[in-house]
Amino acid sequence: MRGLRRRDLDLTEGVVRVRQAVTWTKGQVHVGAPKTAAGVRDVSIPPHPIPYLAKYVAALPVTGRDGFLFRGGDGVSLMSEKALRYAYGKARKVIGREDLTFHDMRHSAASLAGMTGAPTAELKAMMGHAAAGMVERYQHATRASRSRLAENMSKLAEL
Repeated sequence: MRGLRRRDLDLTEGVVRVRQAVTWTKGQVHVGAPKTAAGVRDVSIPPHPIPYLAKYVAALPVTGRDGFLFRGGDGVSLMSEKALRYAYGKARKVIGREDLTFHDMRHSAASLAGMTGAPTAELKAMMGHAAAGMVERYQHATRASRSRLAENMSKLAEL
């Protein structure tokens, strides 16, 4: 997320283009390609947050297409890990879910996408995974999905 630039967000098409990632190596921050070829991908944005993203982008300082979407305190440089954790901590508090980790959002996204009935190939592409096993690691059954499964089994029994 910290590696995203303005050019990576296409709100007209509703797509985030993941082309780079931020990593730490020996105490140094690096902006470069994702870990695997599968990590380079286009991710569709659900329509409901697009107006909020548009408002956010409109309020950004003008830094051109190469400007980071999530900037450091100077408004230009890469957002620090500390700043990201601080902002996420505030957001968790607002929604009353201080138990959630930042990485939990990937689990939620994978589980919600899976609940739509998306096949494994689509989930792999969305999540940037090369192996189907990784998709399974991020998906979780919910009470609603278990209930839907039971209801669908009853419908089959009626046939």
